[in-house]
Amino acid sequence: MGLCALAIWHFTRRYARSRDAGTIAALVFLSCPGALAMGNYATFDGFYTLLFSLTLMAFYHASLAPSQTAALGRYALCGVLLGLAFMTNGLPAPIMAAGVALTYLLWEGRVRELLRYGGVVLAVAAG
Repeated sequence: MGLCALAIWHFTRRYARSRDAGTIAALVFLSCPGALAMGNYATFDGFYTLLFSLTLMAFYHASLAPSQTAALGRYALCGVLLGLAFMTNGLPAPIMAAGVALTYLLWEGRVRELLRYGGVVLAVAAG
């Protein structure tokens, strides 16, 4: 959970407009009862939370790529993280990730991007 909070802190500092937003986001995450509970028990739920969070962060980072080459590499990273999340918890990882990606890209009006790079993510995740 500490690594997840660190990832949240770094991601929020990079993409938020306030430098304090990262610290606030990490502290809010760490104060949640679920995060506190997962951090105190020896289960894979905390590791899955980290991998799934990193998958979604990599997806957002890939969606902002300045070129197709950069996007391809970033979506491949997203596929690696999604594959690891799948190995940790099974089928919920790709189903939830696809739901989040589809919702975000529909909202942004960029469904073609899902068609263009979705296969790359799934191929890397399956490999």
